[in-house]
This record gives sequence, C-alpha cells and structure tokens, in this order.
Amino acid sequence: NLPNHAIPNCLPLEIGPRDLLIDPYLFGLWLGDGTKKTGVIATNFANGDSEWIQSSFEEKGYKLVRRNEYSFSIYGLQTELRTIGALKNKNIPDKYLWASRSQRLALLQGFMDSDGYVNPDRKQVSLTATRKEHAEAVAFLARSLGQKPTLKKYKRTEGCPGKTHDYSVSWTSTINPFRLPRKVATWEGNKISKLQNVSMRTIVSCEEIDPSPMRCITVDSSNAMYLCGKSLIPTHNTVAAALFDEMAFWRSEDAANPDREILAAIRPAMATIPESMLLCASSPYARRGALYDTWKRYYGEDNNRVLVWQAPSWIMNPSLSQEWLDEEFEKDAASARAEYGAEFRTDVENFINEEVLDACTPPHRFELPYIPEFNYVAFTDPSGGSKDSFTLAISHYDSDKDKCILDAIREVQPPFSPEEVTREFAALIRQYHITTVIGDRYGGEWPRERFMEHGVVYEPADKVKSEVYRELLPLINSGKVELLEHKRMVNQFLLLERRTRRGGKDSIDHPPNTHDDIANVVAGALVYSDQGEMVDIW
Repeated sequence: NLPNHAIPNCLPLEIGPRDLLIDPYLFGLWLGDGTKKTGVIATNFANGDSEWIQSSFEEKGYKLVRRNEYSFSIYGLQTELRTIGALKNKNIPDKYLWASRSQRLALLQGFMDSDGYVNPDRKQVSLTATRKEHAEAVAFLARSLGQKPTLKKYKRTEGCPGKTHDYSVSWTSTINPFRLPRKVATWEGNKISKLQNVSMRTIVSCEEIDPSPMRCITVDSSNAMYLCGKSLIPTHNTVAAALFDEMAFWRSEDAANPDREILAAIRPAMATIPESMLLCASSPYARRGALYDTWKRYYGEDNNRVLVWQAPSWIMNPSLSQEWLDEEFEKDAASARAEYGAEFRTDVENFINEEVLDACTPPHRFELPYIPEFNYVAFTDPSGGSKDSFTLAISHYDSDKDKCILDAIREVQPPFSPEEVTREFAALIRQYHITTVIGDRYGGEWPRERFMEHGVVYEPADKVKSEVYRELLPLINSGKVELLEHKRMVNQFLLLERRTRRGGKDSIDHPPNTHDDIANVVAGALVYSDQGEMVDIW
C-alpha cells in the first residue's frame, strides 16, 4: 500500500510581463501588512526591516513617510490602490496573478515578507492568512512557480472578532520566497539540498468507477499537454495517430528543443492505444534534433518498431525535371542537397550548447540591482513596434570575479509604441547611472533622437552582430560570464546557427522565422562590458 508512482510538478508558467500600476512586491507587502482603507503598512522598526524596505523602495522612486514606530505610508499608494480596485477590500486583480514569472515571484515575496516565515523543523516555508482568498492566491503563486504548496484551514483560537478560522499555506521551497535579509538568511540556512521529492506529486490511489456516458475533449495544445485544475496537474490528450510534418525545422523561442519535447509529450498520449502510429516526415536539415537522432540510430537497422527511409526527391517523385533540379543545385548546392537530395547539411552547426549556458547561470537569479561600485553597460536592439521585439540588456564587469555579470533584461513584444518603450528603457538605463546606450544602426537617426529626448546618448555599435557573437563565445566557454534565469534568452541562444559561407567565413545568426532580439542585446552588453567601454558615471 505504499505509493510508488508519481508525476512531475508543472514547471514555472512562462507568461509575458504585464503593465502593473503598483510594484508587485509592494502590493504583496500591503496585502499582508497594510491597512485596507489606506496605503499604510505596518512594520517593526526595531529589527531593521524598515530601513531595508525604505532603501529598496526609494531606489525605485517611491517616497516613504514614517507614521510611528510601527508603520509607514508610501506617497501615492492609496490612490493607486483605489485605481486597481483593491482599496477597502484587498482584492487581487487577475493580471497580478497571471503576470510574468519575475512579477509573480515579486508578489509572492511581498506576501511572504509580511506574513510568511520559515519552519526549521520541517524545512518548509509557511504563511498564515485570515482571508481564504489571500491564502489561495499565495498557493497559486507558488504552484505557478513550480512549487508544491499545501493549503489548510484551522480553527482560530484568538484574534480578529468575527473570524472563526485561519488559513495556512506551506511548502518545501526550491526558490527563495523572501526579500527581507533576515528572512532570506533563515531560508538559506534551512533549505533542503535534495529536491527530488518536492518536484514530484505522488499518486496515492487509483479507483475504478462505474461505466457511464462521457464526452472526450482535446485541448488545442501543440504538444498535447495541458494543466488541469487549480493544482496545475500536468496531463495530456489521448492520440491514436500523429503526423509530424517538417519536424527538422521546428523551432521555438519558448522551448530549447521543441521537436524532442513534443515527441516526449505525445508518446504517453499514444501509449493507451495499442495500434497507435507516429509518422514523421521532413526534409533533413542540420545534424541535430530528433530527426537526425532517429536517422542515426535506426537507418539501415532491422527494427520491428521503427522504420526510417531516406530517398532523394527524384526517386520519390520521378516526374521532377532533371533540368530544373540542375538549376536548383547550381543556385545553392548545400541547400539543394538537403531539400532534394535528402542529405543532412554539413555547413550548419549549433553555435552554443545548453550545458555551457547552464554552467554560467546562477540559480534563481532573475535581475540584479544597481551597485555604486560598478560601471554598467547598456545595449539595445530597437524596433519599430510592428514585427520584432524592442530589447535591452544591462551588464557590468566585476574585477574581483574577473567576470562579466548580466544585470537586467527587458523585452517588449509587438505591437507597441516605440516612443513609449524608449522612454521606459531610458528610465531603466538611468537607474543604473548609465548615460550612453549602445545599439545597432537600425532606423538611422530615429533611436538617437528618441533616446536623447530622455537624457540618454545612443551610440551605434562598431561591431556587427556575428562579430559580437564570436567574441561572446570564448567568454561563455571559459565561465567568464554570469547570466540570468531567462527562458527566452536561453532558447534564442540555442537557436543560433554557425554557417560556413562561400569563401570559408563563418556567419552566426538565427534561423529563418525565428528571432534573436534578446540574445543580441545580452551578447552586446556582455562583450562591451568585457572591453571596459561605457564608463559614464554620475
């Protein structure tokens, strides 16, 4: 009767950033320790928390006013709370719960810094709330970040009149759910080292039910997977047959290996149907991915489960004109050998591998604040707002570590107003005390003029993109950089291809129908910080 089967937790939900009127950490702090009719937040000035809070919010432009030894108010917060409909009721707008990963983490950290604590005996973090909806919000935030929280209701023994029960949320946290230094230190001293048990959900029973009429559904998901219920349980559709068309060309900025991930997701969905069939048809491309792996393992092998056939177009379709084929080979022999000759290309290789990027990424680091002792570099890739993203990266060189450190990444996806994004990016650049931003030569004088309006000088880069990527590679391979946890950045780096052009010169760029807007600015910021450029200091 011991449980011996389990399924993994859902990974952190990757959602685009939301335009939030109130800083999510501040909002969480107020939801936990604020008075519902005003913007006043209670705190204990004796334990040093208030000084840290004041310093943190003043860096973001907020003005704090100390009311007494146990509370402070923030100028303008009451008006903003009224605007989002939270004043007097402490409601949480959906956009705060369905915001980006870093924004949801900030909201959770605000909650936990107010009413959360560490239970050293159980190696867990917990939060106690008087309102059920707040406890449910904390549990959802934790689940959406890949955690496995438990919510319990228990009878109140004292405290708020009219309240008969409290609610507690507890979990063994694999991420830092706090910001207050004293709570972070306590969590660091009590976090667990083995994460296997907390990353899985154990199946405790399987019960047969009586047959009854049912309606089957299929969720419109490219990999057949979806999340079920408030607990975000991963599950999948049932599939009788599937055709993967042109799978050698599947690329996604939301997944490092979309072909392998979709294959891994759909196979369980076919396992319950004995005669299910998976067909994969594609022109070959680079020597990587699920198609190449399967060809390498099974082509020419006698296997009763897997059949691989490989044939050029003129064999599969004898009606093709030889004259037309000759013209295609004359235009681009390497491409034609793949498209019509069914040969994997030898002139296209991966630029970088995932293991190297992982080694350069400290866990649970999403952004770093400004530190006066460092000189910072900003690199941007402007966009007109209709097709490509407008991106920005900020980094610095740490001489003690002899490393280039990535501090911040911003991406605004189209459609957007270029003027508004320029204003937003310029404000972030100034927060790091930078007066000049490096970028490509996009749009002529347009970026220069727009950034100048906001007090930032726009300087065109003196290196082309391939050159920046080539200079970044040895920095990453030698461990001389520290990156941020940013899924789209990683996936864009993994999509980059090194192509050998005629004449033998290599070109590094993204494949067709993909983007490298984030990878471009991250590479630029790191490479220029390594060269000691951009030393404008206030």
